[in-house]
Amino acid sequence: NEYYALIKAESKKQADFVYWRDVVTHEDECVISGLMTKFITTELTEQKALKLFMSSLQEYETDEEIKQGFYETTNETILLIDADLI
Repeated sequence: NEYYALIKAESKKQADFVYWRDVVTHEDECVISGLMTKFITTELTEQKALKLFMSSLQEYETDEEIKQGFYETTNETILLIDADLI
């Protein structure tokens, strides 16, 4: 199964670090069993990231509230995790 995490970071390298630090832990069953030995990361433009973020929260908040949450978060923040990852 493919899944994703949307991470706000200054660089792709920083986002990869946050992903491994906060999403994949050493106790994670996939890591322990060796099933997740590598992952593919994709850097998104601000507009694509905002569109993905907004589409995931559309039913819960207004567009302005969603945009405010997107832009007011600090760097090194996980903004969104795909339901298959949870």
